Amino acid sequence: MQRVNLSDILCLYSLEVLDLSFCNIDEGGIPTEICHLSSLQQLLLTGNLFRSIPAGINQLSILRLLDLGHCQELRQIPALPPSLRVLDVNECTELETSSGLL
Repeated sequence: MQRVNLSDILCLYSLEVLDLSFCNIDEGGIPTEICHLSSLQQLLLTGNLFRSIPAGINQLSILRLLDLGHCQELRQIPALPPSLRVLDVNECTELETSSGLL
């Protein structure tokens, strides 16, 4: 399987939906610059291999849906933006820390 190169999407400031489900993204594979996609409303990261997501995710001020389902290595979720309405952590069997979820 080929690695995903995310650097090309980081200049798409009007991007509203980003689906990186089952892209074999491992720890360190989600660039922190993804947190600067200010128009992002849906971020789908289902079925990847990372243990955490960038803390800057809370800067996505209009993010409504975050799908982390089936990320079986996911251990931590940082504080999330108040705009978030749907969070899927189904089958995240290693999830330990969920600071900022309430």
